[in-house]
Amino acid sequence: MPFVQTLLLLSGIFFSFASPSQAAVRLDTDPNRNFILQADKIRVVIDARGDVTALDRLQDGQSVWSLRLPAHTFWNVAVEEMVDVSTCELLSIQGWQDSMGAEVETVYLHPKTHLRIKVNYRVNTPESDRLRTRYVIDNLSDTARNFRIYFSTIGNLPTGPDKWLAYPYRSGQLMRSDSVQHYERPSPGHMWMQWMGYYDGPNGLLSYAEDVTGYLKFANHWPRNGLTLSWSDAVYLALQERYAIPYDYVIRPLATPDGFNDLCSAYGQWGRRQAWMASCREKMMRRPALRQMTEEGVVKVVGIGALTVVENAFIPFEQKEQMVSVGQSYDRILELARHLE
Repeated sequence: MPFVQTLLLLSGIFFSFASPSQAAVRLDTDPNRNFILQADKIRVVIDARGDVTALDRLQDGQSVWSLRLPAHTFWNVAVEEMVDVSTCELLSIQGWQDSMGAEVETVYLHPKTHLRIKVNYRVNTPESDRLRTRYVIDNLSDTARNFRIYFSTIGNLPTGPDKWLAYPYRSGQLMRSDSVQHYERPSPGHMWMQWMGYYDGPNGLLSYAEDVTGYLKFANHWPRNGLTLSWSDAVYLALQERYAIPYDYVIRPLATPDGFNDLCSAYGQWGRRQAWMASCREKMMRRPALRQMTEEGVVKVVGIGALTVVENAFIPFEQKEQMVSVGQSYDRILELARHLE
């Protein structure tokens, strides 16, 4: 069990202080009641209201790259009015250390929409170089809510001609940070993995979702507060319902002397351990139907629009017929695809 000392304040807020430990991940507090998650290669500062204010990459215990994040931006909910740290009542904040790392948990209530938001921040000892975050939202009102939550938002990234935004689209995409426009890309998507990154030469930052189930989410970037990277989820909650993401959003500052390749390799450390990471030969061995169709020349890589529903008004049926292979009608391709699934 984690050892936690808890101080009950008159305001009803709980602050928890971890005892001294020799673990690789420490949870400390400073005189301003900031929580500090610190490991071998990362330091995260969370203020007394649960707002992430600073992120440092460490080397030999010293900061070699520091980001000061804009206030009240790490998460927000776009509903009928803005919901973020500044507009919510803080119900509780507590932190603890355990055998695997250290964690800070915050719980908020938005008085007007009656949304209760719990956000957790964690650094694990075996990794010691990345911040893990996830959230739970409860709709305590008697009204259904349809909203977008922006989460794991990192702003104040410096921009310039030698600083880059990296996307894993197709064979890779690089954009100069000082020419980036607002854009939103569904993830996972067509030839698109669930990560994005930034680097300025020696330093970089990888942001990704450890989601093996393929929940629809959106990768966002804005030319705001320097360069801002964020993830968003579209959520519908009936009255008295809960939404809890079953995966972590991960932020990993790292050294990037080889730029894009270093970001790809860092994501690959997680990706290569997943069940879906398999060669074409391995997939065919698991799915004889796929092997048979490939050998018969039935399976063909086509544009994503070619296999959407027939009623899709944006891609006429005649165009889809032209996109599939000769000798295979669109209806036949759909039938084969359903058989594979």
